[in-house]
Amino acid sequence: MNVIATILLMVEEFGLVDLSSLPIPPMFIGTLVEIVIFAVGLSYRSKLIGDDRKKLLGEIGDLQQQAVRSFVRGMEQEKVRVANELHDDVASRLSLLKMKLSELTDGELQDQIADISDGVRTISHQLNPIALNEQTFLEKMRQLVSEHRQTGLDVAIQVYDLPKTVPQEIGLQLYRILQEALQNVQKYAKAKTAEVQLFQHANELIMTIEDDGVGFDVTRQRGGLGLNNMRLRTKQLGGEFSVSSAVGEGTSIMITVSTSIGQEM
Repeated sequence: MNVIATILLMVEEFGLVDLSSLPIPPMFIGTLVEIVIFAVGLSYRSKLIGDDRKKLLGEIGDLQQQAVRSFVRGMEQEKVRVANELHDDVASRLSLLKMKLSELTDGELQDQIADISDGVRTISHQLNPIALNEQTFLEKMRQLVSEHRQTGLDVAIQVYDLPKTVPQEIGLQLYRILQEALQNVQKYAKAKTAEVQLFQHANELIMTIEDDGVGFDVTRQRGGLGLNNMRLRTKQLGGEFSVSSAVGEGTSIMITVSTSIGQEM
């Protein structure tokens, strides 16, 4: 544009055109037009860079999500392996030992071995809930609560508007989260009562776990390995995990997961 303006000024010097009637000098017009074109080009270039950045961040997010899923699935596979070892090897050996000792020792030792064997099988079952699928999800959750109730914890489960079937991936992770939460309640919270709620709101499945235990200061600590595992499992499902607690006021945990996640995995 400035070249054109220069040519016009040269032509004017030869008397071929009259530019005196223009309100703005040609050089100014050319500079202004170039600035406008440059600004538009810069804006478009910035938009392209922004789009590339968003795409890159999305790809990074997908890779992080895949890494989390691989890690959690790796933990599940290891739990299944340990569960099978406990069930097929350790428990079987204890049963065999019980039979061998039945001819040599009194019933008291046999009963102790039987208790140990039952304990091993229980741990194996907890590590590997083989029967957990879309139809048995609620049954297994209630069974888990019942097992903890038998240990002396006054824990109840409330279910509202839960879908008839829960995607298997969601069901397994929520089962693990509840398992971890109830273990934390019994080991660390020193709670007398706890309540579990499961319900669906819109297209979201929500689970809450509340207890009346000692609590902790969430501003100073994010919790131990148990809470971090729960966060990780929730992240794998693309859900939201929140914990509310205060010293002497118990702890409340909420997990929110989209019910469409299970079909996407």
